Amino acid sequence: MTVITEVLGPGACILMEADGHYCRENGTLGETVAPNTVLEANTASELVAFNGSGTVVGISIYGGVSGDAVSYLARGPAEVNKKVLTYPTESTAGGEEAASDAGLLTIGIVVRD
Repeated sequence: MTVITEVLGPGACILMEADGHYCRENGTLGETVAPNTVLEANTASELVAFNGSGTVVGISIYGGVSGDAVSYLARGPAEVNKKVLTYPTESTAGGEEAASDAGLLTIGIVVRD
């Protein structure tokens, strides 16, 4: 029997968001990121993967490489699937995933299991 593997695509983490793209913004990537990655802004106001040290600004809908203009989920009301998000690698001390979820909640994005 053939095994079929489903690949989750852009925006697969979004369970619900307000109508009319109210929750979305446009920005420029400062590094290569995968779809559904938790984001922060670097000192040049470019979007980069959240590493636990900055402030969460949203979630990438589409992936891209440095310099790409992208749309990202920037505010709520919205709900996302925790199992589909790309989180920062946990350090020895841990807490990066929890910090990501807390940061998303502060901008109105609820993370669901």
